[in-house]
Amino acid sequence: MKAFIVLLAVIFAIAALPYARCLIKRIILAIKLTAVCKRCGYKLRRAHPLWFLGSKHGAEYDLYIEKGRYLFAVKLFGTQRYTSELVFTSEGDYFVRNFIAVFAAGGAVRMPVESKPRKMKHYSLSRRKIPSLQVKLLRRVLIVNPVCYQLKYREKNGAERIVDSGESINGNEIYSLSRFADELERIHDRTYTY
Repeated sequence: MKAFIVLLAVIFAIAALPYARCLIKRIILAIKLTAVCKRCGYKLRRAHPLWFLGSKHGAEYDLYIEKGRYLFAVKLFGTQRYTSELVFTSEGDYFVRNFIAVFAAGGAVRMPVESKPRKMKHYSLSRRKIPSLQVKLLRRVLIVNPVCYQLKYREKNGAERIVDSGESINGNEIYSLSRFADELERIHDRTYTY
């Protein structure tokens, strides 16, 4: 009986690892974004108390970052495993491609396993959090955190290409945490060096 309980505990620990990784990465994201906003003078408005645990399935953006004429509406978008690929399509869908190792005679092959395509939501803006929207340059941002191995975009003809940070896909700019922090600092430096 004791061995069975230990086995269940080990299985539970292994199953919980991706979620623990996600939680740790999101806590680091909250600390880094708050520090960059404070250092560069951005105003960070949280859409809900646990904004750093935001999900791609929510209806609104998770936070708003504003300074001067810029307003960033930020949605957090993550993958559970680093080894997966996040693929956006030209039809406005996305899916996650995971890989499994298949061992055959003399070697191993990585076989792709694609999730069901999901419709990319058009996230709404919270009017309570941003009353002065009409005078702002709005930039809609998806921060992929935790990051995956690759971000890709599938064209209508089926060809896929790698997506770079800052590239606009389906009306949103795609960033990793480090590239978004660099973008905030770049805008701050450009605004205050002239």
